[in-house]
Amino acid sequence: MARAHQICSICYREFTRKSNAERHNENLHASQAHIIPLGEFRFGGSGPHVRNKVGFSSTTNGHKKKEDLLNDVFERIGKDFEGCEHEFMMLSHHDRAECLSLVILCALRSENPEQTMRAFLKGLKRFNLSLKMISTVETGLGLPYNAAKQLLINTLK
Repeated sequence: MARAHQICSICYREFTRKSNAERHNENLHASQAHIIPLGEFRFGGSGPHVRNKVGFSSTTNGHKKKEDLLNDVFERIGKDFEGCEHEFMMLSHHDRAECLSLVILCALRSENPEQTMRAFLKGLKRFNLSLKMISTVETGLGLPYNAAKQLLINTLK
């Protein structure tokens, strides 16, 4: 695999071609990101886009920068993560931790961790709300779960 030469200042995705990085910036960030040469980013270049926009010091420790990137992503996805955690409350502690671990890893592997975490949360809320409504009909009418679900489907016009 080719080595990256550019990095996005918003989501820190690395690119081998500047044209791909610029297209990514236009499509995902409405041209609000700076496309930074990777060497400048890693070694604390002097451009304002490196220090002011990205917000890192000029340390040459690549591991520290990755850790800073991870912490930045955690800050951005934290609220949605807590929402996902709440939606998983009906699970055991172990199962909840396992599910949340997979959600975190999936979000971090995606091009846009914030959008991915938000989509997970939205899907969980929708799923849990559906379960609650079907369970309410199940309990209220004394029906088996599948019969309550089928009744609701058949009731739709």
